[in-house]
Amino acid sequence: MNRYLLVVLLMLVLVPITSSSATINSTSVLSQSKSLEYHMNIGEYTYEELNISNESTIVISYNTSSSAALLLVNASNYASYANNERTEEIYSSKVENSGVKELNVSPGSYYVILKAEYKPINYSFYIFVSPPSKLKSVNFSNEYTDNFSLSNYTNFSIDLISNKEIDMILPNYYNYIIQPYEEFQITAYLNRGPQKIIFKTNSSSRLFFYINSTNEIINPVSLINKSSPNPMGIASYGTYLKQGKLQTFKIKTNEIIGTANITSIYAYSSDPPENTSPYGASIQLNAMMNVISDNKTYQYWLQDVMSLNTSSLEYQIYSNMWNDTKLGANLSKSQLIGDGYIGTTYIKYNNSKIKTSFYGSYDSNNLNNKLSYPIYFSPVITVNNTSIGPRVNFGYYTQNGYRFFNNVTIKILNSTSYIEVTPYYEAGNGNSFDVGLVFGGESNDESSKFYNMNSTEDLYYVSNDSLIAFPYLYTFGINTGESASDLSTSVINNKIITEIGSPNYNEIITESQHYNSNKTYALQNESKAFINPTSGYEVDLQNGNPSISQIYEFVYKNSFKLLILILTIIILYTIKFLIFKNHNK
Repeated sequence: MNRYLLVVLLMLVLVPITSSSATINSTSVLSQSKSLEYHMNIGEYTYEELNISNESTIVISYNTSSSAALLLVNASNYASYANNERTEEIYSSKVENSGVKELNVSPGSYYVILKAEYKPINYSFYIFVSPPSKLKSVNFSNEYTDNFSLSNYTNFSIDLISNKEIDMILPNYYNYIIQPYEEFQITAYLNRGPQKIIFKTNSSSRLFFYINSTNEIINPVSLINKSSPNPMGIASYGTYLKQGKLQTFKIKTNEIIGTANITSIYAYSSDPPENTSPYGASIQLNAMMNVISDNKTYQYWLQDVMSLNTSSLEYQIYSNMWNDTKLGANLSKSQLIGDGYIGTTYIKYNNSKIKTSFYGSYDSNNLNNKLSYPIYFSPVITVNNTSIGPRVNFGYYTQNGYRFFNNVTIKILNSTSYIEVTPYYEAGNGNSFDVGLVFGGESNDESSKFYNMNSTEDLYYVSNDSLIAFPYLYTFGINTGESASDLSTSVINNKIITEIGSPNYNEIITESQHYNSNKTYALQNESKAFINPTSGYEVDLQNGNPSISQIYEFVYKNSFKLLILILTIIILYTIKFLIFKNHNK
């Protein structure tokens, strides 16, 4: 679940083209920064070479202990200047104390020069270049907020200079104190959606800044720590490699199915978490559900899990749903309609733990039952859009077809929901939009070392009533807390096989590499077959009775008819009572 945010100082390098014009805006403020970093004797100078490819604004910050000369010359004239020859200058000014100047230039190569022309000086000298349309110059007191919105996962950077000490806050990411007249640069990877930067100061300040953003593709390999255990199996992230370059695809579906045929498995953890077996393992079908309502988005992490004691082969099947809309987001009974429970746990984030709640449900039909080899587990998750919100159904394949042991409805009106795979953005808490069928510890973030394993897996989604294999699969999972040591997934004889071995995190399995041997089996009794066309709601596959959420939805959809029916019954009983009363008189 960790996300690594890169903070670097940027070196500005732009492609050279020839030109020679400048317009000048300047701001001088008689205020000293805390320190003057460098010293020059009389006649010495410092410079910054700039190669500019488009119309640009050069922002120059200076702070000097005495008067100095500030110049801008073309690259073609710099040699003359360096030889103390007469030089044509685009801009020349005497400066002292501290200030900021803006020079608008055309494409070309330039030198910005600061010279101790009159006496020795101590100085600081900073420059950044911005497209004129993106440069912001703001006068503010106390606080200023710059709001912006991102459509994709984005490589975000900001260059800024201020004439006073300010506090810059990028909520959920950074908080920096910036010294006056010192250039500050930062890069961060931000998620899609509304963002803001907050600037605070104790006095009136002048701020110059330039924001640049570039859409990025989320590379799943960059999100894992290869030196520690990870969930292992198969997962789709919406990316693949072609001739060494990362390519993308997106999938939206309302149904996913995994298949695993396990002929041997044995795992052990020397330090299992509380209420977890040292011999525990799990296989999990995990997915991210996206919900859109009134121009707002919500994300929920769905898990359909079989946990297994690999020594006794006792097993349980259960489901979880997590609110991934933002870091630390919770779920409560008031938000949901379902037969499950609300659990509380702590999730790892960087070097800390954050308390959160989740929705869970166990399949009561198989608590602590025992399995025998081969173990066939085919979990299924479906998402239905209803009038009161998205309903998620968790199930698995049995000899009698698919059994849905749990369904839960999230009360979000006027919503559209689906399971999504995309590399273009993350959930609000930083988790990826992926679908995976992976092995790990039993539960509670258990990390299990595997000593024996042989399993074949596959992963499908439903589109236009057809079952389709995910086109590209990585061999590891990300978002779940359970992990596995010494497991490797690869294609052998046209089948995806997980066995004992060292993980290959760079391997990507294509659909053409593996034969979909379980496809027909998984398609049998596909979930559409379990819709009762006359009842108006889905039925429980085990006994044919509607669940609480289905009853609630039926009542909600027919509330007006039921109200009329109740009023009619009351009126009839009232009339009957009056007739009976009059008759007795």
